[in-house]
Amino acid sequence: MDACASGQWHGSPHRARLQSLHLRLHNVRLCRRVLCTDPMEVAYIDMGGGFPSRNTLRGSFLPGADSVPGVEDFAEAICSEMLQPMSHGPATPLLVLETGRALIDEAGWLLGTVVAEKRLSDGRRANIMDFGVNLLFTANWYEHRITPAQPFTHHTESAVLYGPLCMNIDVVRHQAELPLLQRGDQVVVHHVGAYNMTQWMQFIHMRPRVVLIDGDSGAHVIREAEDISYLEQLERIPGHLSAGHGDAPLIR
Repeated sequence: MDACASGQWHGSPHRARLQSLHLRLHNVRLCRRVLCTDPMEVAYIDMGGGFPSRNTLRGSFLPGADSVPGVEDFAEAICSEMLQPMSHGPATPLLVLETGRALIDEAGWLLGTVVAEKRLSDGRRANIMDFGVNLLFTANWYEHRITPAQPFTHHTESAVLYGPLCMNIDVVRHQAELPLLQRGDQVVVHHVGAYNMTQWMQFIHMRPRVVLIDGDSGAHVIREAEDISYLEQLERIPGHLSAGHGDAPLIR
């Protein structure tokens, strides 16, 4: 075999999960037919990413944990097809999976604090948190599970969770069943490891410290909290605007 080919597909994490899985299997079968008819060796098959988070998408009828297939379901469906006899050459093609979200989402947790609470005009309880869409951008499409970080009674009430930003779109949860949180209480936001640190921003509030918990429950700071000096590191003041701050490099 003097020719080499590869196949690559990428599924959307927000399309119907089983439909996405069936589409990928269709592509695998198509690849098998090509392998059986063309004299070429396939080096690898990249099934792409799109493996979904177990978080609940906004508007979903069932929680993500009940409606989203697990990684094992994807693995069984894909590998059972891949392991069927194929005329693929002297070696089985390398199977490549882009599983970033499936690996990292459940590994990330956000700790936050209630900074204020009040009653809205419609009677609903509102809690204002010290984090919002500036740190939790995925709150725009996920209904993240949020639990208290300290002991509480089992009595809960429907509440709206707002972030600290001066925008009415800064909503962490439009509705969540929680105990009566008071100012200073802390909460845990579950499964935030995917796409939040890559999309967080320094709007109004600087970004917090990031801590890694190892297998022995040891804590390691892997990113320090930001401060003013960090924000100013890349800033330069032109000489004609400075007042004793020195001249900035002149770009010619």
